Amino acid sequence: MGDQISHIFHDPPSPLPSTPIALLQSYETSFLSSGGDIALNAEVVAIKKYQGFPAYKVEIEDVDLSSPNRKVKSRFSIQARSIVNCAGLGSARVAALAGIDVDKANYRLHPTKGVYFRVHKQLNKYPKMLVYPLPINGSVGVHTTPDLHGGMRLGPLETWFPQRKKGEGGRDSVEDFSHPGNESYYGAEGLDLSVGEEMREKFVESVRPFLPFVEATDIAPESSGIHSKLQSEQETGMRDWVIKHEVERGLANFYNLVGIESPGLTASPAIGEYVAQLVHSESK
Repeated sequence: MGDQISHIFHDPPSPLPSTPIALLQSYETSFLSSGGDIALNAEVVAIKKYQGFPAYKVEIEDVDLSSPNRKVKSRFSIQARSIVNCAGLGSARVAALAGIDVDKANYRLHPTKGVYFRVHKQLNKYPKMLVYPLPINGSVGVHTTPDLHGGMRLGPLETWFPQRKKGEGGRDSVEDFSHPGNESYYGAEGLDLSVGEEMREKFVESVRPFLPFVEATDIAPESSGIHSKLQSEQETGMRDWVIKHEVERGLANFYNLVGIESPGLTASPAIGEYVAQLVHSESK
């Protein structure tokens, strides 16, 4: 396993970054030094395929995010021989910009909120490793998450956002920017990231089968994140990630990565290698 990890990470910095953010920053440095460009606050607003040629015109808006209201500073376009759509929570919307019906393709996202509580008391009793329950209804469940500084988080406890009907409020157009966060291609009404004390007992109930010593006073609300799930609340089981060359939909050289939720960060080096091989072997 050690050799495999070294191969996947391709000469990681020494020492290895101590936080996920530092690790991503090291990837950014590597990407830029290899000739890549990163455009921040740049939102893709249109994707047009050239007739008779496997290439695309991508229209982008430079957006001012310093205020709650979306303000466009400029608009520009680039030409791309290949496109890899790895836009996370925006991946369904980008797929729609390319002309894919997200409902027929089963690409519409149904995000859930994953809530974390941090352990503040009896820390010495908690295992210094990841401990998972058995998955239930497509969720990995609340598990122990030790950090590199000796701390411990419990999570994620997943909760579903209120679902909205298709087209409700006129928010089902790919050009619509009225919905906060451009959530036109989410199945949820909105994305509330708040973490409340009312979830404390649910956490205790979730982990007590494998952490019988846990007390409600041990933990406190910490943070939350969004999982870009493909399955809806009504579905059972877990739907796999979409990693696909959309040539069968008439979109040669357009590669979709949709519905890649939490484990996607851990798997990102392997996903990157796989997609790179796919692009090199199948691009026209």
